[in-house]
Amino acid sequence: MPWPFTSPTLPFGRYAEIRGAQHLRKRGYRVLACPYRDRTGEIDIVADDRGCLVFVEVKARRRDPRPEDAVTPGKQSRVVRASRSYRRKRGWTGPYRFDILAVLEGPDGALRYRLFRDAFRDGALERPTSSAL
Repeated sequence: MPWPFTSPTLPFGRYAEIRGAQHLRKRGYRVLACPYRDRTGEIDIVADDRGCLVFVEVKARRRDPRPEDAVTPGKQSRVVRASRSYRRKRGWTGPYRFDILAVLEGPDGALRYRLFRDAFRDGALERPTSSAL
Protein backbone atom coordinates (compact mmCIF):
# COMPACT_ATOMS: atom_id res chain seq x y z
CA MET A 1 0.00 0.00 0.00
CA PRO A 2 1.59 3.31 -0.98
CA TRP A 3 2.08 6.08 1.49
CA PRO A 4 -0.66 8.71 1.35
CA PHE A 5 1.78 11.39 0.31
CA THR A 6 4.90 12.03 -1.71
CA SER A 7 5.73 15.59 -0.93
CA PRO A 8 8.52 17.45 -2.69
CA THR A 9 8.72 19.62 0.45
CA LEU A 10 10.00 16.76 2.61
CA PRO A 11 13.75 16.77 3.24
CA PHE A 12 15.41 14.17 1.03
CA GLY A 13 16.58 12.12 4.01
CA ARG A 14 13.10 11.82 5.51
CA TYR A 15 11.62 11.04 2.09
CA ALA A 16 14.22 8.27 1.68
CA GLU A 17 13.27 6.84 5.11
CA ILE A 18 9.60 6.69 4.14
CA ARG A 19 10.36 5.11 0.77
CA GLY A 20 12.86 2.79 2.46
CA ALA A 21 10.14 1.58 4.83
CA GLN A 22 7.94 0.86 1.80
CA HIS A 23 10.80 -1.06 0.20
CA LEU A 24 11.30 -3.16 3.33
CA ARG A 25 7.58 -3.94 3.49
CA LYS A 26 7.77 -5.29 -0.05
CA ARG A 27 10.61 -7.54 1.10
CA GLY A 28 8.44 -8.97 3.87
CA TYR A 29 9.47 -6.81 6.82
CA ARG A 30 6.72 -5.62 9.17
CA VAL A 31 7.53 -1.99 10.01
CA LEU A 32 6.90 -1.21 13.68
CA ALA A 33 8.20 2.38 13.88
CA CYS A 34 9.50 4.91 11.38
CA PRO A 35 11.23 6.66 13.08
CA TYR A 36 11.62 5.65 16.72
CA ARG A 37 12.78 8.46 18.99
CA ASP A 38 13.35 8.76 22.71
CA ARG A 39 15.80 10.50 25.00
CA THR A 40 18.54 7.97 24.17
CA GLY A 41 18.47 8.59 20.43
CA GLU A 42 16.75 7.81 17.16
CA ILE A 43 16.37 4.78 14.95
CA ASP A 44 15.21 5.39 11.39
CA ILE A 45 13.16 2.19 11.07
CA VAL A 46 12.29 -0.55 13.54
CA ALA A 47 10.89 -3.66 11.90
CA ASP A 48 10.16 -7.31 12.41
CA ASP A 49 11.75 -9.72 9.95
CA ARG A 50 10.24 -13.16 10.59
CA GLY A 51 10.56 -12.88 14.38
CA CYS A 52 13.85 -10.98 14.42
CA LEU A 53 13.68 -7.37 15.60
CA VAL A 54 15.58 -5.23 13.09
CA PHE A 55 16.93 -1.73 13.70
CA VAL A 56 17.55 -0.10 10.33
CA GLU A 57 19.77 2.92 9.75
CA VAL A 58 18.85 4.58 6.45
CA LYS A 59 21.54 6.56 4.62
CA ALA A 60 20.48 8.38 1.50
CA ARG A 61 22.58 10.28 -1.00
CA ARG A 62 22.00 11.84 -4.35
CA ARG A 63 25.55 11.56 -5.65
CA ASP A 64 27.70 9.55 -3.22
CA PRO A 65 27.82 5.96 -4.50
CA ARG A 66 28.45 4.54 -0.98
CA PRO A 67 26.07 6.18 1.53
CA GLU A 68 26.55 3.23 3.89
CA ASP A 69 30.06 4.56 4.63
CA ALA A 70 28.41 7.46 6.49
CA VAL A 71 27.28 5.09 9.25
CA THR A 72 30.24 5.91 11.48
CA PRO A 73 31.16 4.14 14.72
CA GLY A 74 29.64 7.10 16.59
CA LYS A 75 26.35 6.73 14.73
CA GLN A 76 26.39 3.00 15.35
CA SER A 77 26.84 3.60 19.09
CA ARG A 78 23.83 5.93 19.15
CA VAL A 79 21.67 3.40 17.29
CA VAL A 80 22.78 0.59 19.63
CA ARG A 81 21.97 2.77 22.67
CA ALA A 82 18.50 3.64 21.34
CA SER A 83 17.87 -0.03 20.48
CA ARG A 84 18.59 -1.02 24.08
CA SER A 85 15.98 1.48 25.23
CA TYR A 86 13.45 0.18 22.67
CA ARG A 87 14.02 -3.44 23.69
CA ARG A 88 13.88 -2.66 27.42
CA LYS A 89 10.63 -0.67 27.11
CA ARG A 90 8.98 -3.48 25.19
CA GLY A 91 10.45 -6.37 27.14
CA TRP A 92 12.02 -7.81 23.98
CA THR A 93 14.24 -10.82 24.72
CA GLY A 94 14.27 -12.39 21.25
CA PRO A 95 16.80 -12.07 18.44
CA TYR A 96 17.66 -8.70 16.95
CA ARG A 97 20.08 -7.21 14.46
CA PHE A 98 21.21 -3.94 12.91
CA ASP A 99 20.79 -3.35 9.17
CA ILE A 100 21.83 -0.47 6.95
CA LEU A 101 19.64 0.56 4.04
CA ALA A 102 21.58 2.60 1.48
CA VAL A 103 19.33 4.69 -0.74
CA LEU A 104 20.73 6.19 -3.92
CA GLU A 105 18.96 8.63 -6.18
CA GLY A 106 19.79 7.94 -9.80
CA PRO A 107 20.13 10.57 -12.53
CA ASP A 108 16.55 9.79 -13.53
CA GLY A 109 15.31 10.56 -10.00
CA ALA A 110 14.49 6.92 -9.24
CA LEU A 111 15.63 5.54 -5.90
CA ARG A 112 17.81 2.45 -5.73
CA TYR A 113 18.26 0.41 -2.56
CA ARG A 114 21.06 -1.71 -1.11
CA LEU A 115 20.32 -3.58 2.10
CA PHE A 116 23.18 -4.60 4.39
CA ARG A 117 21.80 -7.20 6.79
CA ASP A 118 23.46 -7.56 10.20
CA ALA A 119 25.77 -4.68 9.23
CA PHE A 120 27.16 -3.86 12.67
CA ARG A 121 27.19 -4.86 16.31
CA ASP A 122 28.12 -2.79 19.32
CA GLY A 123 29.48 -0.01 17.12
CA ALA A 124 31.96 -2.07 15.11
CA LEU A 125 31.23 -1.56 11.40
CA GLU A 126 32.11 -4.50 9.25
CA ARG A 127 32.19 -4.40 5.45
CA PRO A 128 28.98 -6.30 4.81
CA THR A 129 27.87 -7.57 1.45
CA SER A 130 24.59 -6.10 0.26
CA SER A 131 21.75 -8.51 -0.27
CA ALA A 132 20.22 -8.93 -3.69
CA LEU A 133 17.49 -6.35 -4.21
